[in-house]
Amino acid sequence: MDILENALNDVMTKRLIFGNISINSKVRNRILIKDDVKIKEFLDSLDNFYKKLTTTTISDIELRKFIQIHNTKLEKIKSTLVSSDKEFYKNIYDDSLITIMKSNYDRIFIRTRYKQQIDNLEADATRYFTEFAKGITYFKNESYNQEGRRPIYHRNASCGSKQLTSTQRFKKETYGPDKHKFIYRCLLERLIYDRIYQNTLRMQDLGHKVELEIVQRIYDKYFPDRSLKIIGFYYDDEYPINLEIGIYNKDKLIEKKTYTKELINNLYKNNVECTKEDYLNNKYYEKIQTFDKKEVWTESIKDIRSEPEIYRLTFDGGYIMKY
Repeated sequence: MDILENALNDVMTKRLIFGNISINSKVRNRILIKDDVKIKEFLDSLDNFYKKLTTTTISDIELRKFIQIHNTKLEKIKSTLVSSDKEFYKNIYDDSLITIMKSNYDRIFIRTRYKQQIDNLEADATRYFTEFAKGITYFKNESYNQEGRRPIYHRNASCGSKQLTSTQRFKKETYGPDKHKFIYRCLLERLIYDRIYQNTLRMQDLGHKVELEIVQRIYDKYFPDRSLKIIGFYYDDEYPINLEIGIYNKDKLIEKKTYTKELINNLYKNNVECTKEDYLNNKYYEKIQTFDKKEVWTESIKDIRSEPEIYRLTFDGGYIMKY
């Protein structure tokens, strides 16, 4: 593992000649490189990393952990190589170097075990999301024939088909008077999936991020005084087991819902323990439900007049942490 890590760090050091290249950025620095020697050193470091990736004895589990730990670096390298046919490379003297850069993307990120492990990690994130959402936001009567292959927020009872734009999905003709309910569920499920994806792959997917931002804007339009945030998310290894959702009026937490699932041998038990604290009306609710049926909230006796816990949201290494 150290051999592979050292080779990766060498690539990152040599990559600095390109400045801040990122396929995720709207503004990219123009490349003004006139030193082909520096570019060749970068290509040599890529070649060395490729050799270490394909010849070092490392198990699939170890490679998975390596990718999770270093995915931010790997994505930056991918961005550099993917962007190699863009206009800002036009000042590189030797066109053959650009061709080599393109070929390095394919051979490192497509034709090695890296691609298989990334696919496995993305499949795991989708599976964790599906199983965790059962009995929380996803129920049996909303069956989705793409379950296991696509995130279940693409079902009709949530965000809808990926073939439609977010604006098209939420037309009144599609969802009728219950449109608000579907918009809320769509945003919540995308927020949950985004958190699980980041926990599994240690990075945020650009396509998912763009769609999440679009759905967030639609939600803000229909719920201008009711912002929705995930204020707590806890895991057992890579499996989510507890979710806390906050509804805010401006900066004031007015409602908190908590969902807890028990995990045994990497399998969820059927029951989901649910609580709701309504700070506006000083009411406390609870229920137990399963994937088979969504239950109604039952009011319980509990004094919640005291100020709710204060949460400070900060972005720390890709995760929103609870304080």
